[in-house]
Amino acid sequence: MASTSSTSDDLPFWVEACRTLAPAAAWVVFLSPFSTIRGVARSKSVGGLPALPYSTMVLNCSLWILYGLLTNEPTVMSANTVGLALGAYYFHVFYSNCSPTATGLPGTLKDHVQVLTLTVTLALLIVIVLPRDTAAELIGKAAVIFCVILFASPLSVLKQAISSQSAKDIP
Repeated sequence: MASTSSTSDDLPFWVEACRTLAPAAAWVVFLSPFSTIRGVARSKSVGGLPALPYSTMVLNCSLWILYGLLTNEPTVMSANTVGLALGAYYFHVFYSNCSPTATGLPGTLKDHVQVLTLTVTLALLIVIVLPRDTAAELIGKAAVIFCVILFASPLSVLKQAISSQSAKDIP
Protein backbone atom coordinates (compact mmCIF):
# COMPACT_ATOMS: atom_id res chain seq x y z
CA MET A 1 0.00 0.00 0.00
CA ALA A 2 1.69 3.17 -1.12
CA SER A 3 1.76 6.36 0.86
CA THR A 4 -1.09 8.70 0.12
CA SER A 5 0.61 11.76 1.54
CA SER A 6 0.71 14.76 -0.72
CA THR A 7 1.11 18.47 -0.42
CA SER A 8 -1.91 20.58 0.40
CA ASP A 9 -1.43 22.47 -2.90
CA ASP A 10 -2.71 19.58 -4.99
CA LEU A 11 -5.56 18.47 -2.70
CA PRO A 12 -9.17 19.64 -3.03
CA PHE A 13 -10.44 21.83 -0.19
CA TRP A 14 -12.75 19.14 1.21
CA VAL A 15 -9.90 16.62 1.42
CA GLU A 16 -7.74 19.12 3.29
CA ALA A 17 -10.69 19.95 5.59
CA CYS A 18 -11.22 16.26 6.37
CA ARG A 19 -7.52 15.82 7.02
CA THR A 20 -7.72 18.68 9.53
CA LEU A 21 -11.00 17.71 11.20
CA ALA A 22 -10.54 13.93 11.35
CA PRO A 23 -8.07 13.91 14.27
CA ALA A 24 -10.30 16.24 16.31
CA ALA A 25 -13.33 14.02 15.63
CA ALA A 26 -11.31 10.95 16.64
CA TRP A 27 -10.20 12.65 19.87
CA VAL A 28 -13.84 13.34 20.77
CA VAL A 29 -14.69 9.66 20.20
CA PHE A 30 -11.68 8.55 22.25
CA LEU A 31 -12.77 10.85 25.10
CA SER A 32 -16.28 9.37 25.25
CA PRO A 33 -15.45 6.60 27.82
CA PHE A 34 -13.89 9.14 30.20
CA SER A 35 -16.97 9.56 32.43
CA THR A 36 -17.48 5.79 32.64
CA ILE A 37 -13.86 5.26 33.67
CA ARG A 38 -14.08 8.15 36.15
CA GLY A 39 -17.05 6.30 37.72
CA VAL A 40 -15.01 3.08 37.88
CA ALA A 41 -12.20 4.95 39.66
CA ARG A 42 -14.62 6.57 42.11
CA SER A 43 -16.46 3.34 42.96
CA LYS A 44 -13.29 1.21 42.82
CA SER A 45 -15.31 -1.40 40.90
CA VAL A 46 -15.96 -2.18 37.25
CA GLY A 47 -19.33 -3.69 38.10
CA GLY A 48 -20.47 -5.62 35.04
CA LEU A 49 -18.59 -3.48 32.52
CA PRO A 50 -16.64 -5.31 29.81
CA ALA A 51 -12.90 -4.77 29.35
CA LEU A 52 -13.20 -5.17 25.58
CA PRO A 53 -13.78 -1.48 24.70
CA TYR A 54 -10.62 -0.44 26.53
CA SER A 55 -8.30 -3.24 25.46
CA THR A 56 -9.39 -2.92 21.83
CA MET A 57 -8.88 0.86 21.96
CA VAL A 58 -5.25 0.26 22.94
CA LEU A 59 -4.80 -2.36 20.26
CA ASN A 60 -6.66 -0.43 17.55
CA CYS A 61 -4.69 2.77 18.13
CA SER A 62 -1.38 0.88 18.32
CA LEU A 63 -2.01 -0.67 14.91
CA TRP A 64 -3.12 2.62 13.35
CA ILE A 65 -0.02 4.40 14.67
CA LEU A 66 2.13 1.66 13.15
CA TYR A 67 0.21 1.97 9.88
CA GLY A 68 0.67 5.76 9.95
CA LEU A 69 4.41 5.32 10.43
CA LEU A 70 4.61 2.84 7.55
CA THR A 71 2.65 5.08 5.17
CA ASN A 72 4.01 8.41 6.41
CA GLU A 73 0.53 9.67 7.38
CA PRO A 74 0.88 12.20 10.23
CA THR A 75 -2.91 12.64 10.49
CA VAL A 76 -3.37 8.93 11.25
CA MET A 77 -0.52 9.02 13.76
CA SER A 78 -1.69 12.16 15.60
CA ALA A 79 -5.30 11.01 15.98
CA ASN A 80 -4.31 7.60 17.26
CA THR A 81 -1.50 8.74 19.56
CA VAL A 82 -4.10 10.56 21.65
CA GLY A 83 -6.35 7.48 21.43
CA LEU A 84 -3.53 5.21 22.56
CA ALA A 85 -2.75 7.42 25.57
CA LEU A 86 -6.42 7.58 26.58
CA GLY A 87 -6.96 3.87 25.90
CA ALA A 88 -3.93 2.97 28.03
CA TYR A 89 -5.29 5.16 30.84
CA TYR A 90 -8.77 3.63 30.58
CA PHE A 91 -7.40 0.09 30.52
CA HIS A 92 -5.11 0.84 33.48
CA VAL A 93 -8.01 2.18 35.58
CA PHE A 94 -10.19 -0.76 34.53
CA TYR A 95 -7.41 -3.26 35.27
CA SER A 96 -6.68 -1.65 38.67
CA ASN A 97 -10.32 -1.86 39.74
CA CYS A 98 -11.28 -5.26 38.37
CA SER A 99 -11.05 -8.55 40.18
CA PRO A 100 -8.29 -10.70 38.64
CA THR A 101 -10.74 -13.60 38.63
CA ALA A 102 -13.48 -11.74 36.73
CA THR A 103 -14.51 -13.74 33.67
CA GLY A 104 -17.32 -11.78 32.01
CA LEU A 105 -15.13 -9.20 30.29
CA PRO A 106 -15.42 -11.26 27.88
CA GLY A 107 -12.71 -13.61 29.00
CA THR A 108 -10.34 -12.61 31.79
CA LEU A 109 -8.02 -9.65 32.24
CA LYS A 110 -5.12 -12.02 31.61
CA ASP A 111 -6.70 -12.95 28.25
CA HIS A 112 -6.93 -9.28 27.26
CA VAL A 113 -3.29 -8.60 28.19
CA GLN A 114 -2.14 -11.71 26.31
CA VAL A 115 -4.07 -10.81 23.14
CA LEU A 116 -2.74 -7.23 23.29
CA THR A 117 0.83 -8.41 23.74
CA LEU A 118 0.63 -11.12 21.10
CA THR A 119 -1.02 -8.90 18.49
CA VAL A 120 1.36 -5.97 18.92
CA THR A 121 4.35 -8.36 18.86
CA LEU A 122 3.05 -10.00 15.69
CA ALA A 123 2.51 -6.58 14.08
CA LEU A 124 6.08 -5.54 14.91
CA LEU A 125 7.41 -8.81 13.47
CA ILE A 126 5.44 -8.16 10.27
CA VAL A 127 7.08 -4.74 10.02
CA ILE A 128 10.55 -6.21 10.56
CA VAL A 129 10.22 -9.21 8.23
CA LEU A 130 8.06 -8.05 5.32
CA PRO A 131 8.61 -5.31 2.74
CA ARG A 132 7.21 -1.94 3.83
CA ASP A 133 4.25 -1.89 1.40
CA THR A 134 3.21 -5.44 2.27
CA ALA A 135 3.54 -4.74 5.99
CA ALA A 136 1.48 -1.56 5.63
CA GLU A 137 -1.26 -3.45 3.80
CA LEU A 138 -1.43 -6.21 6.42
CA ILE A 139 -1.26 -3.83 9.38
CA GLY A 140 -3.93 -1.62 7.76
CA LYS A 141 -6.27 -4.59 7.29
CA ALA A 142 -5.72 -5.73 10.87
CA ALA A 143 -6.35 -2.18 12.10
CA VAL A 144 -9.68 -2.08 10.25
CA ILE A 145 -10.70 -5.40 11.85
CA PHE A 146 -9.83 -4.18 15.34
CA CYS A 147 -11.56 -0.85 14.66
CA VAL A 148 -14.79 -2.75 13.93
CA ILE A 149 -14.29 -4.78 17.13
CA LEU A 150 -13.64 -1.56 19.08
CA PHE A 151 -16.89 0.05 18.00
CA ALA A 152 -18.90 -3.16 18.43
CA SER A 153 -17.31 -4.04 21.79
CA PRO A 154 -19.92 -2.34 24.02
CA LEU A 155 -22.37 -4.87 22.59
CA SER A 156 -20.44 -7.68 24.32
CA VAL A 157 -22.70 -7.17 27.36
CA LEU A 158 -25.92 -7.07 25.34
CA LYS A 159 -27.05 -10.57 26.41
CA GLN A 160 -26.50 -9.62 30.06
CA ALA A 161 -28.38 -6.33 29.58
CA ILE A 162 -31.34 -8.11 28.01
CA SER A 163 -31.52 -10.79 30.71
CA SER A 164 -31.23 -8.23 33.55
CA GLN A 165 -33.46 -5.73 31.71
CA SER A 166 -30.90 -3.04 32.54
CA ALA A 167 -28.46 -1.13 30.37
CA LYS A 168 -26.26 -0.01 33.28
CA ASP A 169 -23.37 -2.22 32.18
CA ILE A 170 -23.30 -1.01 28.57
CA PRO A 171 -20.49 1.53 28.36
